[in-house]
Order: sequence, then C-alpha cells, then structure tokens
Amino acid sequence: MRLTTVILFMSVMQVYAITTFGQRVTLNEKNSSLKSVLRKIRNQTGYDFIFDRKLMAGVGPVMINVTDVTLDEALKRLLNTQDLAYQMDGKLIVVTASPSKRLKATPIRQQEIDVRGKVLDQYGRPLQGATISVATITSTENEETGDFSMTAKGKKAATMTNANGEFSLRSIPSQAYISISYIGYQDYNAKAAIDLGTIKLKLAGTLDEVLVNTGYQSIIERTYTAPFLAHNTMEPVNCFAHVTSDSAILYGPLQAPEFTVGTLSQRLGLPKEKIQINLARMGGGFGRRAYGHHFIEAAAISKHLNAPVKLVYTREDEMTAGIYRPTYSATYRAALDKDNKLLALHVKAGGIPETPVHADRFPAGAVDNYLAEGWQIPSNITIGAFRAPRSNFIAAAEQSFLDELAMEMKKDPIDFRLELLERAKTDPVGKRNDYNADRYAEVLKLVREKSNWDKKAPGIHRGVSAYFCHNSYVAQVVDLVVKNNEPKVERVVAAIDCGIVVNRDAATNMAEGAIIDGIGNALYGELPFKDGVPQKNNFTTYRLIRMNEAPQQIEVHFVENEQDPTGLGEPPFPPTFGAVANALYQATGKRFYNQPFINQLTSV
Repeated sequence: MRLTTVILFMSVMQVYAITTFGQRVTLNEKNSSLKSVLRKIRNQTGYDFIFDRKLMAGVGPVMINVTDVTLDEALKRLLNTQDLAYQMDGKLIVVTASPSKRLKATPIRQQEIDVRGKVLDQYGRPLQGATISVATITSTENEETGDFSMTAKGKKAATMTNANGEFSLRSIPSQAYISISYIGYQDYNAKAAIDLGTIKLKLAGTLDEVLVNTGYQSIIERTYTAPFLAHNTMEPVNCFAHVTSDSAILYGPLQAPEFTVGTLSQRLGLPKEKIQINLARMGGGFGRRAYGHHFIEAAAISKHLNAPVKLVYTREDEMTAGIYRPTYSATYRAALDKDNKLLALHVKAGGIPETPVHADRFPAGAVDNYLAEGWQIPSNITIGAFRAPRSNFIAAAEQSFLDELAMEMKKDPIDFRLELLERAKTDPVGKRNDYNADRYAEVLKLVREKSNWDKKAPGIHRGVSAYFCHNSYVAQVVDLVVKNNEPKVERVVAAIDCGIVVNRDAATNMAEGAIIDGIGNALYGELPFKDGVPQKNNFTTYRLIRMNEAPQQIEVHFVENEQDPTGLGEPPFPPTFGAVANALYQATGKRFYNQPFINQLTSV
C-alpha cells in the first residue's frame, strides 16, 4: 500500500507502508538513488520515511557500505553526505534538509576541484575516446512499481579519455557529477572527486543482444580520428576597400558576397545599393573565403581613416586567427556471425564542435541492424566550411572500416561494397536512405574497369574508396609504391557521376585538384592547439604536399548520363583519404586510424 499526504510546512510528502523487521542495517550500494536505499532500510527495520519530493529531486546518487550497524549510524552515514538530516517519531522517520542547509546566510561559493580518473573497457583495457561530461543527476520513480532509475541531465561534454584511458578536468564544482559515456557501454555516473580511480564500464545491450540472439564469431571495433585543419590558401586573405560618406567600393576574393554585403550595410550605415563588391580571382578558397570578415575589417579601417586601404593578412595572421576544419573522432562497430555475415553496424561519431555523422547515407539501408549516432563538444575555436564539410572526415573512417570488414569477411573490397549496394537496391532497410544505389554501384564498376583492379602488378599497393556527397558519386583507386622506404602515391583513377558534365576540362581539373589536396591532408595536414592557441603559424611547421609528392598520373572518368549536373568541387575530396589509408595498409600491413598518417608512418 502506498499513502500520500500533505503537511502544511512541506509540499507533497510520501509515506511507505510498515513492514516489521529488526533494527540492524546492512547496506552495500553504489550509485543508487536515495529513495531506493531508504526503501531497503524500511524493509530491514520496519521504519517508514517521510520526505519532501522537491528536496529529494536535488539529491544525487549515494554510496554506502555498512554491515550490521545501528539504524542511527546507517542514517547518519547515508544522509550527512547529502546535507540531509532526520527526526524520528515512533516508527516514522522524517527526512529534512540539514540545519546548515536551511540557514538563510550569505551563499558560499561552491568549492571547485580538479578531477581525474581512468576508464577501462569490459576486459580491463584502457578505453580511448570515452566522453567525460559534467552533469546533474535526477532520479525518476515508477509510481506503479516503486522502482527508481537514474538519469544524467544537463550534461556538458568537457573532455575525452586519452590513449591510456585517462582523463582530467579542472575547476569542477565539488557538488557536480561526472558522467562517462562510450558507444556500446552503459553510462557511468559518479559524484565529482579529486581521484575517481579506475572505472570499468559495462557493456550496453544494443549490438551485443543481436549477437547473443543470433550467434556470432566476432565483433570488430575501430576508432578513427582527425585533427583541426587550416585552409592555407596559396593567396592569403586580402581586400581593397574605399569607403566614403555615401558609398563603398571593395575588391577581393570572396566566395559568398551576397552574405557579406548585408553585414557591410549594417556596419557602415549604407544601403546595400551603395556598396559595390568586385570579385577578384579566388587564389584558393576551399571554404575559407566563404567568410568575409576581412572585407568588413578593410571597410571599417577605410571608413575610420577616410582613405582607401589595401588589407593583406600575413600567413601567421591567417593561420592563427582563421576558420578551421573541426577535429573529429568516430567509432565503428560491426558484428559478424559464425558464417562471417554482417549482422549489425554501429557508428558513433562527433567532434569539436560538431558531429560529422550523416545518418541516412551509405551503408544505411544495406545492413539489417544499423545505427548512426552523433555527439559534439562546444568550443570557442572558430570553425567553418572546409572542402566537403564533415564528409571529408567521415568518408575516410567509413571507407577504411569497410575495407577492414571486407578483409575479415575474406571478400574483395569492391565486391563487398557492391553486395551492400545490391541489398540497398533490392531489399532496402528503411525508407530514408539519401543515395541512389544504382549510381553508387556504377562508379565502383567503372573505377574497377578503368584501374584494371583485377590485374595485380608487382610493387603496386592498391586502395579503393567510394563516397556520396553534394549529390555526386565518386570512386577512387590509389596506386601506391614504396621508394627509399617512403610511400608515394603514383597513380589515382577516379570514376565520377556528377550528372551532365558541362565543361569537361574544368571538371577534370577540379577533380585533380581535390585528389591532390586529399592526399596532402591525409598524409600531412594537422593544426594542433594548446590552451586554445594554434601551435603552427606558417609553412615552416605546417606540412603541405610538395610538387614532387603529387601523383604522376591522375585519370578522371565520368559516368555518361542525362542526370542534372550536381556538385564537383567537393565530392572527389573525401574518398581520397580512405583510398590512401587502404593503400597504406596494403604496403605496410598495418591499419591507419589517426590522421595525419605521417605520424604513424616513420618508414615502411
């Protein structure tokens, strides 16, 4: 029986029915709700509890380990750590705020502490990439069963575990709670402490339940990472501006003048029709010149000086105060049954400060049990569009993982992808898949033919990749050789379906540039930060691909069809990363999970 009463000096109060037991208490609870612990005390002692629901809502998980102690001692240990007190009236215990908590004195600033810990997987191995969040914990009661569940709310991601599974947080409120999450594992919540010690996560139900129910041979799990990148256009940011009292004339390279003119109008106090923007040759864009702050800056200086000005950023200015490609991490998990058939695939990916996940792209629709999840960590580092935003990372992770799956399943990498696409075409899973399986398969078949994929050549290490973005389909085969113990991409064959090709020379040129850019960034691109400050500021430290490192041969083949023209400046860029990674595996015998690959590749 459950009784509910209202007492004048309390809001809604709750009473539990009496059951008569002895008054000695034994408890061993970790991260339990206070209500559930009180219920266990009631069952052991026969005492009922009354408490304010609002008061209980602010109480976090409790930990207590006592054996055969008095009820008074158990309650003191349990409640004192939560700033709670109690009064006994016969067989009734009233839980209230502690006297110190009820005082109306000047609030004392909550103490801040530094928190550290180490996270392990179910086998006791360090777990890299677990998300550590600062959270508030709430407990939810099922009114029918009396059961309680714990939920982390208001979570704010703060950091991730390193390669040793370790993490540290600075200046965390001492009354906060730390929430630890990782794909495929149950969330772990604990009150903040200076040293949380070693935390071993437990597996969640999702993917593993599929395996238990079906029978399996293996789970393959891989994590991929990529750093911040700078655009590093060959021509630095620049603008000429001449602003007068009634007009403004500006010259310079800019990708989105229609957005910039509105800001100029507001900043200068001029109508848009009095502002003239003349576009110069781009000098390299890649998303960097989609942001017109240098136009605003030049115009503001010109207005202040009442004179024409020419603004040119130094390379150091541009690289340390620029717009960057976010840093990303993605974990892929796949389940294979005893016959090496793909049962399930799970991707959880995120970044600072955005997720790269496109949930409805391939291989969505081709796997019975498929889940794509995203996360992100806020940051004040300025990020923005970078050639094929988000796709430039997730394509590398996805295509590298598919290559490894094909090897595990003892299938040709192209055949494996075509099998998945055939499933997506003839018996798709779900209805929101945002790609055309026929067009996707066509570029793979064309690149197989044009690259002579089935004809192996001695000393040539090959990697394949295919990706869909910006409504275009691109497949690539990279031929890599090893010279003087160093890898070099000698040849790239690309097959592209971008609909009707209007200007074939320009289209080929765009694809060639994207491929070279992709090779350079995959191997060398990296802009590290320390305390929010970029650690590279010029080409003396920021490595770009050199002319002698570019492929000697790039072949670009277009699928002939009557489809409407689609994107081309960006789609050839993402698949290059995966093709290079897969070719490097063929050359070295090891997989490359962390960009830039040069950091893993001292020699081969």
